Amino acid sequence: MLKSVLLGLVQGLTEFLPVSSSGHLVLANSVLGTSGEAAFEETAFLHLATLLAVLFYFRKGLLALLLDFFKAGGAASRMTVLYLFIASIPAGIAGILAKDWLAGMFRANSLWISIFFLINAALLIGSDHIKGKNAPLNGGKSFFIGILQALAILPGISRSGSTIGAGIFCGLSREKALEFSFYMSIPAVLFGNLLLGSFSASLFNTGMMLASAAAFLSGLAAISLLMLMVKKSRLRYFGFYTLAVALINLFLI
Repeated sequence: MLKSVLLGLVQGLTEFLPVSSSGHLVLANSVLGTSGEAAFEETAFLHLATLLAVLFYFRKGLLALLLDFFKAGGAASRMTVLYLFIASIPAGIAGILAKDWLAGMFRANSLWISIFFLINAALLIGSDHIKGKNAPLNGGKSFFIGILQALAILPGISRSGSTIGAGIFCGLSREKALEFSFYMSIPAVLFGNLLLGSFSASLFNTGMMLASAAAFLSGLAAISLLMLMVKKSRLRYFGFYTLAVALINLFLI
């Protein structure tokens, strides 16, 4: 039960901070001695808990988007939903084509995890050197951001970090890139869990419920911190952290 709560905290804190929750869960499972199919199922299950944190934190904006979508003058909201759909295509294709290979990546630690953490560090450090503008979002930019989200399926590469960095690279303001990144996580997590079909009855136990609660609460705290760090162009500090994690992992393999 204690291990499950610890994994929940790791998931919640690292899901939204650009340090890769999936990569940290692989490392945590390696240290705690949890591996195999159970570890893979728990990783997917805890992603739903952090999805609830996104829905709760952005509830006002999401509700406004939903209500405006059905209004006669809601063209902007309908375009936003369309862009979210376009941005979700690459990750959906990658998830279907690489499902079995990805499952193997989550079940055991390896040198690949360190390599992916190094890529994540490069993305984060590089994004801080790009000045955010206020360019409008379009289909091409959405698809490009979606490609970076697909890359973040790999454990060690942060979904939030790569998509926020891609948005800034495309000329979006830091606030817009951050919001779009979080909105993108909703269909990504839902589709990912439906695709994997990973929920067995054994997951519905006291330990996993406590882990989910820990992931939800720590996820809310992580979102607040990331909002502050992105606006102040401080993503490079997370890059230095994941660089250190990549090196430390070499001793855990």
